[in-house]
Amino acid sequence: MLMNPVANKHLPNRNMVKKVKGRTFHLPLPLEETLKKLPRPEHPITNTEMYIMVRGMPTKSKIVWEDIVDVNKVYQALQYLKCVNALYSQIQLPHSPQQLFAYINEEHNIHHIVDQLESQVDNFVGENDGLLTQVTSEKEADYEQYTIYPLHERRRNAPISELYQMLKVNAAPIDFKDKDLDVKCFPDLYVEGKYGQFYVRQQKLASSEYIKARLMSKHSQFRLNQQYLFFLLNDANIRQINSGIFYKMNCVNQKQKITAEQYFEMLNKDELEGDLTAIFGRLRNTEQFWKKPRNDVICMTQYYGPATWFLTMSPSEWMWDDLGEYLREVNGPEMANKSISELVALDPVSTSRFIDNKFKAMLDFIMSSDEPLGKVIHYFWRREYQSRGAQHFHLMLWVKDASILHECSLGVVASFISKYVTCAIPDKNVSLTLYQRVTSYQTHKHNKYCMRQKKTRQGFVKVCRFRFPRPVTEILIIRDIIESIAARKHCPLTIDFTILYEKKNGL
Repeated sequence: MLMNPVANKHLPNRNMVKKVKGRTFHLPLPLEETLKKLPRPEHPITNTEMYIMVRGMPTKSKIVWEDIVDVNKVYQALQYLKCVNALYSQIQLPHSPQQLFAYINEEHNIHHIVDQLESQVDNFVGENDGLLTQVTSEKEADYEQYTIYPLHERRRNAPISELYQMLKVNAAPIDFKDKDLDVKCFPDLYVEGKYGQFYVRQQKLASSEYIKARLMSKHSQFRLNQQYLFFLLNDANIRQINSGIFYKMNCVNQKQKITAEQYFEMLNKDELEGDLTAIFGRLRNTEQFWKKPRNDVICMTQYYGPATWFLTMSPSEWMWDDLGEYLREVNGPEMANKSISELVALDPVSTSRFIDNKFKAMLDFIMSSDEPLGKVIHYFWRREYQSRGAQHFHLMLWVKDASILHECSLGVVASFISKYVTCAIPDKNVSLTLYQRVTSYQTHKHNKYCMRQKKTRQGFVKVCRFRFPRPVTEILIIRDIIESIAARKHCPLTIDFTILYEKKNGL
């Protein structure tokens, strides 16, 4: 029986589950204790509904997402899949949803299990290790990833291994090389059990083209399924590692297999000697992957000289009204009442595409004839992802005829910088939008990330790692690099600026 939602500050407001009244079970459970609480089939219970409580892994902020699953809907889905999906055509289902968990086969049921429980439970536990038992303290570190919480007790953020442990499950895992792996794992997306990634088509389709077609389709069920997105990510990582192995083995045709004789012959000729880290050269975000871009930057710096500008572009997607309109448009009317933060979390693919288009538009503006930062002749950019999943960009720009520090006088360099850069706050009476953006995005605000504990003679004090607030000067001051580094370690920021200001004015 479902009642009003339970107020709990530890749960996200948009995903609060309803209060449950009656007998509840959290699966998986110990067999003996579970069967003792289940009623016998001959005992009728009126107006019963069976639900499954599903909880996820705790987040960094100790929040556990949870939801309820209706067993009747699960039973109906299995019936439908049995009719339309060839992979589900041979499954055996009970006669009613209430018998879904009790159903073992036509000869065994709960009544027989309860009668024989006392004599068989010990042997059954020894034969089948897929049960949940009480934890033993010496092995609790091995089971910290499992999370089960009592429904009617106050939530505790302690490791669940204090209560339970999961024993080994003796079941054969699905081979990750299975051609129908995506179809088997996601029956909600591939209802008919076909047209997966490796489906035999008249026109051969590469994996990258297939994934792009699925994620960029107007049908949103693929890009809104985050489990499917992680499945595609794992598949892409495996393909990238395989391509690195084939590259290392000098395999022109990936379908061509190397025999043991050929392998030993290559080994004797030292043809396999080399740096094995090259295997990970195509796996994104690895050290080997960034080796080539890093060498490109070093080569550009040595050939073109130091970069003129270093830019960081970080999106504030929760403040973009146009992003909210776009996500609501591509995902249908069911997203109309959701906030931008919810839309971004539900559809990260469309959000990433939107941010990428904005970045390309900004890059085109920087390279345009308007020359907002000067005439850019060379550039390099890198995409990074923050812990919250949003992407940001780092850019290095080389400007034609730019003043270079230590090659030009400080006055010339200061004049060049002042031509394009200012720290003045715009007048809100002239441009209210520009004023709001500068004060919102270009003004430093202290937080836990920047405030650090520093030991002084008076004790420990909190100091901003970016050295804000900074003293205001009437003129642009360019400090020498060596003096700047030495001043950071031995001289307070206020004294450092005061000395430079006095030297500049001849005091």
